[in-house]
Amino acid sequence: MMEYVAKFIEEKHTYYATFSQKGNCLKTTSRITWPWSLPIKVRQVLRKNKYASWCIDQMQDLQSPSGHYYKILVNNSPMHLQALVSEIENRLLIFKPDGELISDDIFTAETLN
Repeated sequence: MMEYVAKFIEEKHTYYATFSQKGNCLKTTSRITWPWSLPIKVRQVLRKNKYASWCIDQMQDLQSPSGHYYKILVNNSPMHLQALVSEIENRLLIFKPDGELISDDIFTAETLN
């Protein structure tokens, strides 16, 4: 299935909207730069779960017809050692705005799309 992506900027934030061939909006995503930009309930759960000491690599705000989610990519290596450590584990955590962790998967390159 072919998809189309439109990039737009609103209030200094870059967004990407993905559309189907028929023009239906499939999802809208934006990058989150700072952890304090996450909803407080997501931050609270992230601070208390087993990944609290892991490094945050990337955060994304995702809105789709199925709901609103926050994707957070974490790894178990200190940032300054990533290039030196071969046994880095990457996880993709997906939260609802209320802080509910709905997915905790091993990260692959396709996972963030």
